[in-house]
Amino acid sequence: MALFAINALHQQNGYVTRVRWGLVDPLQETWLSDPEEADVLDVLNALRAGHTVCVNLARDGSVVPGDPVHQTAVSGMQSIATEDEDPSLHGLPRF
Repeated sequence: MALFAINALHQQNGYVTRVRWGLVDPLQETWLSDPEEADVLDVLNALRAGHTVCVNLARDGSVVPGDPVHQTAVSGMQSIATEDEDPSLHGLPRF
């Protein structure tokens, strides 16, 4: 299965609604595709397909895979989160 990393996000009313993400090579810690903006539903579909999606901890254009994200729903809103609401997800840059 593939590994994707999220390097920025957009929130609305406290929920992640969009991400900037791309496919990564975890062994080389490089992007296999340039990160692009996508709806959080694309992330949820990737998770349902069995892919791993994680937070990118690097801020210099490289890739350092961090905590994996998972689907969450609060008040009927589908979004993503990390275990125990790890600050790495919410510490990502915003767009």
